[in-house]
Amino acid sequence: MSLSLSVLGSGSGGNCTLVVLHDRAEPRIILIDAGLSPQETANRLGPLGYRLTQISDILVTHTDHDHLHRGWARSKRCGDFIWRISRRHLGEAVAAGIPARCLEPFDERFRLGERTSIEAIGLPHDALATMGLLIGHGSVRLGYATDLGRVPPSLLQAFTDLDALAIESNYDRPMQRASDRPEFLKQRIMLGRQGLRALGELGFEGVSALSRLGLGFADRGFELFVERRFLGVELELAVGQRSLAL
Repeated sequence: MSLSLSVLGSGSGGNCTLVVLHDRAEPRIILIDAGLSPQETANRLGPLGYRLTQISDILVTHTDHDHLHRGWARSKRCGDFIWRISRRHLGEAVAAGIPARCLEPFDERFRLGERTSIEAIGLPHDALATMGLLIGHGSVRLGYATDLGRVPPSLLQAFTDLDALAIESNYDRPMQRASDRPEFLKQRIMLGRQGLRALGELGFEGVSALSRLGLGFADRGFELFVERRFLGVELELAVGQRSLAL
């Protein structure tokens, strides 16, 4: 069994990541977040060899527009997927137009079939938080966190023994300096970088053995930490997509 990760989009223009859970049988193909329109998602899946009709599940970390594009509610394909969302975000998902019959709320733990386990933890972000995800598939363990304004103790405690850690954030100093955000907000955001530097020092098991790969986007950075044994194992970079196979 193996797992592959492809970042379709990151930033205020839309966040979406493709995860393919390979098995001996047919792979299970899921999305983390749906911040791109249905058509744009299909356009970005195509070069990777996938179609929208192959997606079985969409895991929503939170319901901001750049993580849940409102075009999905108007799409005929909306009902083709299982929308997995934290119970705390359920009301917002319905308000965004996702049919209640398609929503599968989760609490702290759930499974995708027999071989894949998901743990969800709430991380600081606005009123209802964003959900960090720990995906265990066979022997591979992936940590995924988005809109991470700072590195909280809950992440340090939960994201352990990882083979890869993906963090979608906007810590990039040049991007922040060039943005039109208020200065106080720029400073607060850039302080998050210190949290990443301190991960190993604070006993973040696994990160001391991980190497950082920075995958830059127009207005948001996607931090990818990969356990050293995976470096050089099928790393593909393409325009608009970033792919890593573990």
